[in-house]
Parts: sequence; C-alpha cells; structure tokens
Amino acid sequence: MEAQGFSAESDRTSTGLGRRLAMLVGVLGVVCGLFVMRYWPQRLWAGWAFIGLGAAVFLTAGWGAGPAQKRTRYRAEHLGVEDAVTIAAAAITLSVVGTLTLVRPGLLDYSPYPRVLMPAFRPPIGLALVLLATPALVARRKTGEQQGTDTEMHQPTPFILASGVRVPKNPLIEVQNVSYWYPDSKAPALRGVSLSLTAGEFTLVIGPSGAGKSTFLRLLNGLVPHFTGGTIAGTVRVAGRDPVAHGTSKMAHIAGFVFQDPEAQFVTEQVEDELVFALENHGFSRAEIERRLAWVLDVLDLHHLRQRRVDTLSGGERQRVAIGSVLALQPQVLILDEPTSQLDPASADEVLRAVTELNRRLGLTVVLAEHRLERVLPYADKVVYFPGQGQTPVIGRPRDVMEKSDLVPPIVNLARTLGWHPLPLTIEEARGHIERSNGKERVGTVPGRSVNTFEITDRNARKEGVQATGSSAVALRVSDLWYAYDGSNVPALRGVSLEVAYGETVAIVGPNGAGKTTLLRCVMGLIQPEQGEIEILGQDRRTCPTEELAQQVGFVPQNAGAMLFADSVWEEVAYTRRSQHLPPDGREVLETFGLMPLAEQYPWDLSVGERQRVAIAAFLAGEPRFLLLDEPTRGLDYRQKATLTSILRQHQAAGHATLLVTHDVELVAAVADRMVILEDGQVVAEGPTSDVMRDHPRFASQISRLFNDGHAEG
Repeated sequence: MEAQGFSAESDRTSTGLGRRLAMLVGVLGVVCGLFVMRYWPQRLWAGWAFIGLGAAVFLTAGWGAGPAQKRTRYRAEHLGVEDAVTIAAAAITLSVVGTLTLVRPGLLDYSPYPRVLMPAFRPPIGLALVLLATPALVARRKTGEQQGTDTEMHQPTPFILASGVRVPKNPLIEVQNVSYWYPDSKAPALRGVSLSLTAGEFTLVIGPSGAGKSTFLRLLNGLVPHFTGGTIAGTVRVAGRDPVAHGTSKMAHIAGFVFQDPEAQFVTEQVEDELVFALENHGFSRAEIERRLAWVLDVLDLHHLRQRRVDTLSGGERQRVAIGSVLALQPQVLILDEPTSQLDPASADEVLRAVTELNRRLGLTVVLAEHRLERVLPYADKVVYFPGQGQTPVIGRPRDVMEKSDLVPPIVNLARTLGWHPLPLTIEEARGHIERSNGKERVGTVPGRSVNTFEITDRNARKEGVQATGSSAVALRVSDLWYAYDGSNVPALRGVSLEVAYGETVAIVGPNGAGKTTLLRCVMGLIQPEQGEIEILGQDRRTCPTEELAQQVGFVPQNAGAMLFADSVWEEVAYTRRSQHLPPDGREVLETFGLMPLAEQYPWDLSVGERQRVAIAAFLAGEPRFLLLDEPTRGLDYRQKATLTSILRQHQAAGHATLLVTHDVELVAAVADRMVILEDGQVVAEGPTSDVMRDHPRFASQISRLFNDGHAEG
C-alpha cells in the first residue's frame, strides 16, 4: 500500500498565505476608495467601486479561513501574533481615515507653515500610510517564513514503503550538547545530551523515573520550553527545523506527540471528529481533510470505529484513535510517552502492533518511552538509556544497551544471571537457550550445582517472608456484588464475589473496562452497589463510616498523583501520619522510596513516576492494616517496582492484607498469593497465581510463559 500522506504536498501553505494577501488587498482597496471619494468628488463612482471591490475581496478571503463545513464547533485556525498585528493595523487605518473623512474632513486639509520650507504634509494621512505599511511588512515577513519553513514542512521527506521508495541517509533528529533547566530548578533535567536518530528507526527511550525521558521527548516537538518555560542551551534539529524557534504549532506537522493518557488529549466525543480536529484547526481544505481521514482510517484499521463515541472504546482502541489524530497531520516523527502504561496486555499488544506497522511498512520514524521493557524491547532498532537526571545517555542497539543497563526486563535479568550469550530479548530467544541446554530441568549452574530457572525466580520472589501468617481471618469479603453506572444498560459488576484473608495478597487482573476499578470504588464506599454485601475488617461496609475506615485502610487510586495537595513531599507524608495520630517524622518511608532528595520539592513539579511514589509513600506512612492499590506501578521503573515489591512483602509478613488491581503481571508474579481474572464485570478465573498464569497465558509473566508447557487457556 502506498503511503499517500507522507509523500503528498499539502495545500495549506499556498491557501493560508493567499488568504492573508487577499485580505490585505481588500483593505487597500477600501482605503483607496475613501481617498478617491475625498479628493476627487467628481469620481465618486470610482471610489464606491474601489470600496465595494475591496470589501468583497476581504470578506471572501475571510470566509475561506476554514473548511466550508466544519465537523466540530471548534475554530479552524488559531490567530498568531502576526495575524493580530495585521488585523489591528488595518482596523486602525480604516478607523482614522474613514472617521476623519466623514466627520472632520477639515483636518485632512491641514498642512504645516511655512509651505516654502517643506512640502505639504498632512499628519493623519501620514499616519494612515505608516499603518498601511505595517500589514505589508507583516505579510512580507510571513512570506519569508513560508518559503523557508512551512513550504518545506508540508513536503515531508519520502519514507520506505512496500515498494522500496528512497529513504534519506542523513539523521532526521540531531541533538547537540543540549542542557535544560526547568523554571526555578538548579539542577538540569538534561545535561549535555548529544545524539542523532536516522529516519525510519524505531527508537526506545528508557531510564529510571525522573531521569529526563519525558523532558527529552517534549523537547523534540517544542513543548519544552514553550509550555514548560525554563532555560535551554545547545541545538536541536528535527527534519532540519529547530523546535525551540518554530514552536509546537508548526512542529506538529513534523513531530506528532501522543501522551501517556489518551483521554487527556481528546477534545471531541466522536472518533471521526477527533481524527480530523487537528486538520480543521490548521485550516486544511475539506477535500484534503477527507483524503487524510480516509488514509488514517485505513492504516490504523479504524473504519469500524469511525462513528463510535470515544467514551465507548476500549483502552487499546482509545490509544489507536489518539495516534490517528496525531497521524492525520502526517508528521515525519511519531513520539509516544509510555503509550501502554494504562493498558492490559492484550490492548498493549494491539497498540504496539499498530505502531510497529507504521514503522515497518510506512517507514515512519518512531520515538517511544516506556518502563515496561518486556513489552516493547523486541520492536526497537535503537535504545537511548538515560541513567539518571543530568547524566549522559547511553545509545546503541537493544542487545548492547541491555548488557550495560541497570533496568532490564525479567527475561534479560534471568539471562544475565545465568550467563546466556547472546543475550535473549524475547521469550522465543530464551527458549532457544533452554533447548540447547539439558532441557528445562538443567538450564544453568550456580556454585557447582544444577539449578532450575523457575526455581531461582520463584525463590527470589518469595524469600522475604511472604508466606501467610497462618491466620484464616478474612479482611475483606465481597458477596454477589452488582453495579451499573447511570445511563448504562450493561452492569459494570455482575455478581462478583471474592475474599482476602489477613496475611494474604490478592491480585485482580483483566482487560480495560472489566470492572476492576469499579470494584475497588465499591469497597471504599465511593460508589454504592445496587446489590450484594461487602464486609471489610469485620464491619458491614454499609454501616461503617468512610472516615473510620480510612483510619485502617490505605487506598491508592489509579491516578494517585492527583491526590497530592501539600506544598512539599515531606509535608505530604507528615500530614498522613498526623491524621493517624502518629509522629509526623516520615523520614523512614521517604528513605525507603528514595524520596529524601525530593523532600522539599513541590509534588507537582515532579515527574509522573515520582508523584506516584510520593502518593504511595504517603498512604503507607499511615501504617494501614489493609491496602487497596489501583495500578500502583504506573510510571515506576524496575528499581522502584522492586522497592514496592519489598514493601508489599513486608506488609504481608506483618499479617496485613492487600488487594491489588494492576496490568503489571510481573508485579503480580512477584507478590500475589492468589490471582483473580475479571472480564465483563464477572470473575472468570481464580486461584493460586502460578496456576492461573499457566492456564491463562494472556495474563502470564515472562518467566511463567517461558516455562509454560502449552496449557490451553481456559
């Protein structure tokens, strides 16, 4: 299939500049008509002709500023500073000359004395001429910009297609000695970063939370520093353009950005409207909008979703629509910031397949940041590893970087422990190493003895006293729970029943929209179920006040960072401890989460992952007996997940209970005693974690899938 949009020339450049020039001609026509009527009264018909023609040209050009029929209620194009100057100058000109001509014509006859010393000069006329020159100068400046910038922007470089079209050999992205400081920050978020990325590459950006990954991505399309402020040094070029100089509006045609949460960038209610929204706002013609819409629907296989409401889509479908809305502008680079962090494994695979298809089949350059490397590492051509904030990144092929990185997925960690070479990056490659050994029972040796690989992993996951305390008391009992949201005919929960004992960790997994978060909200009393019973810590949830429950239950919601309100990280933790009548000193929990260096910082100045850690630390500082966690590893790197894993094991060893909702099956494998799969509001599987993962490979960890003996999913 031909990549229509990537090689086609846009019609926006010529029409946008033409409209402005036409409007300028219209203004000049009206002014000329006024002058003719004032100074050649015997030619009034000529003056009226100039005015009529000028007004017609001006109104026609203005009417064509957007598509003939817009799909949404939003403006088709934003006004820039140059546009505002042009309009203001024209308005002042018409006001001055027109008003004086009709009201005080005598002022226009004024001339200085003595005439012999200087030619006749009428100040109002001179002012009018100066103002008339302003739009011309602005148009001249915009013409130069268009010739050197926008025209080239809308003629994207050809990419590799199925038929083998040429691909540029020069780097598409060049970053040279770039350092960046956020406002009021003494330490740079980026320090001396230099790298180049070739067109058509799939580049994976990795690193610990707060290392500068998101800052680097936002630098490529101008969000840094245009929206963040701060100080920047060095040079950045994306397809030959400087994002710092051009800004986000113009860079959107070169570097499209997809945020972590697709809902955060949706602005319309229907899929089709969302896909064309950017095109309408950039003033594309109706014909061009229709052509690009058809192309996006085709390449992302969204035809069946075209008329759907956005709020009815699954997580994977929403992310694909978000990608499509960016792709409609046909950028040369697609930038994605943790696009799978909120998706279940199946939806994550769906999104990654779509992105990989764009990269492999159309040659679109992809730059993607992700913490869950096991999902995306096999797709990458190059890896950029940021070791820490302000540190020089390591760049290379995936296998080479994984040899050096401190952050590696479970398969790579296992392979490095056992000394496998070459380093496997996928389950299939790891199975090849097993087959070349003595089989699954003897795949490695440590201190002179054979070791079963699963035994190593299982022992490491359980060695810190995660065995239950032996208590059979139930911390949570949910019986036949039903719930439906207002306006929905389909229940979000349908007869859900489960138990969590003291000293036990239970994980709930399932696809997006299965009802997992709804269940936690019912347990906490944030919403009231229509039917069923909830008993928590020995009390009936219906009669137990939420304030009393909050003294013993720690609830970490999906977007935990949104609950932060204090002026510093230290105060967030201290507030929780004071509310639980504990000493306010939270130094221990801050040190456990590695947050002491951030103790005095304002929480909303931190990265997503850092805010997540602060929120979890604040809840744990209250020493709750029962933990309810909704996607706690969002934005956390492997080291921070290891810290969270250790804390959850300690919480369990102390005889406390944990109910965990997550898409992170690696965390489930490490901490959960039992696993529950929820689909369409119903429990479809429940049992020991290893058994459920074996029988349901969709929700299995990498190690479990590596040693899966081929059990069919039940």
